Amino acid sequence: MATYRYILSAGHRNEDRGGAKREIEWTYPICVKLKKAIERRGGKAWIIQEHDGDNDPSFSHGRGLQNVARLCVDLAKQVGGADAYISMHYEGAAHRIRGFFGIYPDAWSGVDVAANNPLDIKLIKNIAANVAKTGMPIRNGGLMSERSTGVGAQGYRLGEFVGTLGFRDTTARVILEAGQAEHPDDYAMLWSSGWQDKYVEAIVDGLEATFGKFPGSPTRPTPNPTPQPKPGYAKAMPVAQLADKRPFLITEGGATFVRADLVVKATKATPRLQYASKGSAKIGPDIGAGETFTVDYLILNPDGSLYWYTPWATRVAYEDTEIIDIE
Repeated sequence: MATYRYILSAGHRNEDRGGAKREIEWTYPICVKLKKAIERRGGKAWIIQEHDGDNDPSFSHGRGLQNVARLCVDLAKQVGGADAYISMHYEGAAHRIRGFFGIYPDAWSGVDVAANNPLDIKLIKNIAANVAKTGMPIRNGGLMSERSTGVGAQGYRLGEFVGTLGFRDTTARVILEAGQAEHPDDYAMLWSSGWQDKYVEAIVDGLEATFGKFPGSPTRPTPNPTPQPKPGYAKAMPVAQLADKRPFLITEGGATFVRADLVVKATKATPRLQYASKGSAKIGPDIGAGETFTVDYLILNPDGSLYWYTPWATRVAYEDTEIIDIE
């Protein structure tokens, strides 16, 4: 059963340091945003740098990477267990390949492999599916085995996975690489406050897809349609009712339709209107300046305003057009 509790780690905020360009400045603030996003939906989250026993709430002094990771296991026990350990990073590499991906435990020794906890991979896939909606590319399907990293390729292990081995079977463990610092497009997104807000919400959406909806997650309001203005004079009606070749007709609203059968040109960008009146709702994209189109009728309203009636049952302001040909 899900606990809706999560342990977060701000990458490189320890004595080992390291990281990509300005990454060490980025990881703690993004953890704070993620913590708030989780708690807004009714979950709980702890940032290990705030609970590691030193006097600096955002940095682990005197502790290396593996030691900080071990403290996450202790913290999980203190709070009653955690669904996932999430380590926040972004990548910086000479290859400049764009995109988000997540790393899952997969040791050469077989002691700590993906099969131990299938939620590792499931969580990354669910997060990647939501991060894709933020505009950040997803690299190689979003998944990277520990063995495929530079450290893993040398037969070593990522210290975070070594340190968190203690809750391997109960807690999903993922290292998230938000994007590529050496690619200017990714880097701009990584440091955009607006994108960061979308990114943490995407992670929380991935948590919900993996562990179930948060108990306090607010329901998203159903959008109310914008009320459409009522026609001033000309009632909407099918073209078939007008296509009887009578030279003119008068609607029950008092507007006169005069048969036109013309080709006109928009003298400026002008909207396709639902009704022949000011303030009418628009239908579809505007007609571009210089664009030509046919009209069936000229509409004369009781107040003297003029509109064209098109074959698509939309109206266009007469004053925004000029006649160029007879159909």
